[in-house]
Amino acid sequence: MNPETFLLQIGISHQVVKANVGEVTHEESLKQPEPAGNCLNWVLGHLVATRSEFLRGLGAEPVWDEVDCRRYERRGAPIKSAREAKPWDEIWKAYELTQQRIRQAVSELTPQQMAQKAPFSPSNNPKETVGSLLAVFAFHDAYHTGQTGVLRRIVGKAPADL
Repeated sequence: MNPETFLLQIGISHQVVKANVGEVTHEESLKQPEPAGNCLNWVLGHLVATRSEFLRGLGAEPVWDEVDCRRYERRGAPIKSAREAKPWDEIWKAYELTQQRIRQAVSELTPQQMAQKAPFSPSNNPKETVGSLLAVFAFHDAYHTGQTGVLRRIVGKAPADL
């Protein structure tokens, strides 16, 4: 994947997330889907956590450190109470900052860097390059972006005007 396509994809995901959950309150962000799943607080926090890991892998400054990311890791337990969750406005600020930092870091990638072996591979691909990592990351971001639309409806909001 080239950087321009990647930036277009995460830009669209960013717009969709903002439309889906921009006016959600902290209390609404904690509403659990039934019978199981993660709330909006976890989904947006997970996006910040994975984006921070991605930034770290690109050699850019992450927004959250590893301790902040822990609660929002893949396969983490659902957030069941406000004391387990980061404040919604804090997650939003961090999400916006990840968008800025990712746009900056990816726009600076050279063709040589894109062809280099990736620092990690979420898909366990031993041949993962930085370029293929962009594709995997864009898919992951879009997957969770889609969840925000469903969770928007679960908290009682009308469909977003996209």
